[in-house]
Amino acid sequence: AFSAGTRTLRCLRGYLPVDYARRETRLVLQNPVKGGSVSEGGIKLSVGHFDAEEQHLQASVLLPESLGPGRYALPVRARLAFPPGIKARVEVSPQTEEGRLDFGISWAPLGGGNGNLAPKNLKPDCLVITVVTESVQRKIPFEFRELELK
Repeated sequence: AFSAGTRTLRCLRGYLPVDYARRETRLVLQNPVKGGSVSEGGIKLSVGHFDAEEQHLQASVLLPESLGPGRYALPVRARLAFPPGIKARVEVSPQTEEGRLDFGISWAPLGGGNGNLAPKNLKPDCLVITVVTESVQRKIPFEFRELELK
């Protein structure tokens, strides 16, 4: 801790812990529909709600106990893949509940370069979830010299 009158630090050193993914599991659900599911390595992906008109999808990811609730801080990414030539803006809202991760995913078609709009009932080709199953923590050293405190 610094004393109350400290205005300048000559040198501040430390380590910043950073988690890196060592191993990932990727689950791909082709043509997602309500009730569709896929599992791999004890991880299960299931679709609870799908509406192409509202352009909204809800999916749940159940992780095995070996990953446990303490591992939810590790990255879990969700993305949608659309037919070739179709571009869409995708918004993903992850939520953690006891024993599972829930994703609310919405999308909106974007206009192409030729001014044509994508169809309104745009349906994604697949839902891809990537779960980090093993990570390693590295300590990155840092050093700051001649810091002015405000």
